[in-house]
This record gives sequence, structure tokens and C-alpha cells, in this order.
Amino acid sequence: MSNILNTENNEKMPIRGPFMAFDVGTKRLGVAFAPKGALVISPKETYKRVKFSLDAPYLIKMLIEWDIRTLVVGLPLNMDGTEGAMCQSVRDFVTNLQNFDGWPSNIAVFFQDERLTSEISEETLIKDLDLSRAKRKGAIDQMAATEILKRFLEENNLLT
Repeated sequence: MSNILNTENNEKMPIRGPFMAFDVGTKRLGVAFAPKGALVISPKETYKRVKFSLDAPYLIKMLIEWDIRTLVVGLPLNMDGTEGAMCQSVRDFVTNLQNFDGWPSNIAVFFQDERLTSEISEETLIKDLDLSRAKRKGAIDQMAATEILKRFLEENNLLT
């Protein structure tokens, strides 16, 4: 069963690159990118959130500058697959972003199950990169976004 959960406005929008993924948290937002053709997925940044009225223009500008056509947003489902309060918060964030002035109407938005992406990312950062706790804190979010995008592309047979 696919973990991809469409937003309501995607029925006529194709899945195509370039791709970007967001791992939305209350304090930080991890960003990952994959070009058209999806040969490589790259962690891009960890954005420190301020307030929505400042976050939205920054994120929209980034989507436009990178010419993104598909945005994948991690959905923090409970381990049993149900949606909790944080899922609703992420859904509200995406809805508000899509309704914000300047949102590009040519971007398809999908939600992707993000269960355990932060844990997998932290384990990788400890084991493979031997990063300190302080350095891991910022890197985990963009690595989680990378894992979210990887799962989405794999499930849609788009990772070449």
C-alpha cells in the first residue's frame, strides 16, 4: 500500500520534477531537492522558523527560484497509521502556504508518510558522519526531508 496522500488540488496535476520535500516541525523545517530525472536527492537546508507571515514568503521564493513542480511534505503519522494533532498542524501549514499571496499554481503538493525518518536520519548522522549532538540538531531535519523525498520517488518509480 502506498504511503502517498494527495492534497485535494492535485487531481489534474502530474508528478514531475524538479522536486522538493519539506520536513515541517514547530521550530525548524528541513528541505531536500531532487532535479528532474531524480538521479540524486540532496539535503538543502534547515530553515529556522520564525512566524508564518515570514516563513511563507521565504519558502515560496525558494520554490520559485528552484522551479519546483512537485512538493512533497512529510506527514507525521502515528505508528499505527492514524493522524494526530501534528498531522493536522502540517496539513494546516500546507493549506495556509498554498493560500498565501504568491503561491505558484503550477506546483503539485503531496503528503508522504514520514514515520521514523528523523530517527533514521539521526542514526545515519551518528554512525556514518560522527556528528556531535549540536551539529546533528540542524542536520536531522534536512536529512529527514531527504528520506521523505526518497520514499516518495521510490514509491512512484521516479528514482532513476
